[in-house]
Amino acid sequence: MSEYNVIRQQVCSSTVDDGSLPFLIKVFAVICLLIFLLTPLLFAKEALGWTFDQIWWFGESQSDNAANVQIVYTYPDEVQIGKQFNVGLTLDYLKENEVRSSWIVFSNITFHLLTNHSSSNATDLTIVNSSESKTSKLISAGEQYSLSFNLTAPESSGNYVLGLSLIAFFGPGSGSLQAYDWDTRDYYNQTWRDHGIIYPTDLPTIKIVENESSGGLEHSLAVALQKPYFQLDPVTVEIGSIKKDEVKVDELPSSFVKVVDGKVSVPITHGKATLHLPSNSFYNVRIPQFINMSEGIRAVFTNWSDGQEHHVRNGMIERKVLLDKNTELFALFKTQFHLSVESNESSTEGSGWYDAGETAHYTVKDAFTRLWTSFDHWVGDISTETDDIPSGHLTMDGPKNINAVWRLDFTYLGIISGAVASIAASVEVFINRDRVKGFMKYIGNKTRKQ
Repeated sequence: MSEYNVIRQQVCSSTVDDGSLPFLIKVFAVICLLIFLLTPLLFAKEALGWTFDQIWWFGESQSDNAANVQIVYTYPDEVQIGKQFNVGLTLDYLKENEVRSSWIVFSNITFHLLTNHSSSNATDLTIVNSSESKTSKLISAGEQYSLSFNLTAPESSGNYVLGLSLIAFFGPGSGSLQAYDWDTRDYYNQTWRDHGIIYPTDLPTIKIVENESSGGLEHSLAVALQKPYFQLDPVTVEIGSIKKDEVKVDELPSSFVKVVDGKVSVPITHGKATLHLPSNSFYNVRIPQFINMSEGIRAVFTNWSDGQEHHVRNGMIERKVLLDKNTELFALFKTQFHLSVESNESSTEGSGWYDAGETAHYTVKDAFTRLWTSFDHWVGDISTETDDIPSGHLTMDGPKNINAVWRLDFTYLGIISGAVASIAASVEVFINRDRVKGFMKYIGNKTRKQ
């Protein structure tokens, strides 16, 4: 027997004899099991949901436009057959410089699951399932209305378009147009542009599946901000009740994830922050209440697109989320402008933040501290037609600064001088009268003695 065979025999014998071969088999089996379990997590689809966000003018033509309405709704991108799912809707009656309708009421608000034929003719879309119909409250210009809808996924798997239909009833000021019908099917994937087009990329389809993609031990939480506000000032989202090493963020290195006051802080890039967190837990989500856009311009949070409850604490919007599925939160904002009313001689009223298009009232009070000045006119962002009036109003179509200018005015001094002279004359009369009385009394006494 060769030396090589002897060594090989000894090695093989020692391996079998000391029981290490079964151990290696067990290790190999464990590795295979881990690969089997982790593969779905590594390659699972990230169902974050979709958000439709567009502004539409409601009218027969652009010149007959009764109102501009922003339509925003969020929905999941994947639902299991026969399972209920939620759609959050926000209707925002935008306040323009010239609002043609004082109010709007939306009725017959209904969501529809539509079959997607991938056709250029949107009228081929047919309704498979619909939500219940709802009616909004009366919405004035500059107000928003949010509500939620429940739909049931059909029994057939496939891709479906989530459409919306509603009727808008207009208040006084809208001219001859009293109502307007809006339906996704009239604009989806159309080729003409009179009112606009909803491209398939603007309204991604919902995938109805037999079994939802498993998120394993974690789910995705996406927090998105309405355009264009996220582009103007760095915004972060804070997540409470979690440790930093438990958070994974898409498209960001771990160094960008910070811990601030015991909360994990993640910057929102490109309008959205997507985090992967342990499943079936409650998380406190916080975003800023205000976003600074420029000097005198800011965005203020109005509500979440699904209309869910939130709280305001120390300038932050807080919301509690149970992450039992992949979830997307869409935050809505509106623009505000600052009005500065200044005066060196007297106090003023009206300074502060106002919604875009809102009417701001201002006034300057009389300056009693200095008797030789009076209000003359305003300078700054104000019309020359009203710049000489102490009180008035402005339409806030941008940041504005006005300053009161005072002039020398001796009217008060003249009045006071006249009053003083009158008082002095009266005193002199009284004195002289007393002197006359004394003289007459003296003459009388002399006469009686004679």
